[in-house]
Amino acid sequence: MRCSFVRGICLLGVFLFVSMCCARGQEQEECIPAPPATTLETFSAQTGVVLIRGVSKIGSIRGRGLVTVAAIEIRLASNPRIRATGLSFTVKESESSAKEKTSFVDYDEIDSLLKGIEYISGADHNITRLTNFIANYKTKGDFGVATYGMGSGIHLAVSSGTCGKISAHFETTELAQLKSLIENGKIQIDSAQQDSR
Repeated sequence: MRCSFVRGICLLGVFLFVSMCCARGQEQEECIPAPPATTLETFSAQTGVVLIRGVSKIGSIRGRGLVTVAAIEIRLASNPRIRATGLSFTVKESESSAKEKTSFVDYDEIDSLLKGIEYISGADHNITRLTNFIANYKTKGDFGVATYGMGSGIHLAVSSGTCGKISAHFETTELAQLKSLIENGKIQIDSAQQDSR
């Protein structure tokens, strides 16, 4: 009797947690995409000009899903000094899934993202007195990184988008690899900017 009661409470907790973190299907259908929030998106949306786009794939992490990180540079052909740089994060629910979303992170957001990852990598059940927790960081372009604890375990979720959000799930040990990919992406951008001077 006690066992089934505890199981019922656990299932209720999981249901409430998932409901809180994920948008319901009906809400997704009614969701209206927001205007571009990043400089990369705004710069890329220009018309009537020639834009040069450079992309370098930095790497991927695999788990219950796939996240691919790339360094991005977009510049005006008429004036190469006018440019936007940053990173793109493409999230798939599984490697075989056709469903994916890409979020952009401007160069000036990268350090803040790294600090956010540093903080949430140390999050555990001691950050709250309640049973479950979630520590998340979100960028202007709707790229999200979160650690969450349910029961005794701690997990990692990476997401892209608000409308029709796509999430991939990993072991928390993958946070170090994600951080390394972001750092390498920043190095790649810095190197490309020095070469073009």
